[in-house]
Amino acid sequence: MPGPPKKPTAIRLLEGNRGRLPINTNEPKPTSGGVTCPSWLDSYARREWRRVTPELQRLGMLTVVDVAALAGYCQALARAKAADIVLRKEGLTFETVNGYLM
Repeated sequence: MPGPPKKPTAIRLLEGNRGRLPINTNEPKPTSGGVTCPSWLDSYARREWRRVTPELQRLGMLTVVDVAALAGYCQALARAKAADIVLRKEGLTFETVNGYLM
C-alpha cells in the first residue's frame, strides 16, 4: 500500500474533503453511551475519571472502546501522585548500608 494512510472520514469532513474523494458511509462507529467508571480504580483515579469524562462525552470523544485507555490514564495519574507524595516525604536520595548516596 504506497502513500500515506487514509484519513478517517470525520477528519476529512472537518477539512472539507479537499481531495473530493467519495465519503465512506460504512465506516465503523463505536457506541458512545454506557461508559461507566471501572470498579478497580482507586479513589484519586476515580476523581480524575469523574473530572474528564463529562467533557469527553460532551465533545463526542468518548466511546466504549476508549474506556480501557481512559482508565489506564486515570490510574497512571493516581500512581504518579502517590509516588510524588512518597518522594516529597522521603526525599529523592537515600543512603545505602555501606554509606553510598543513591
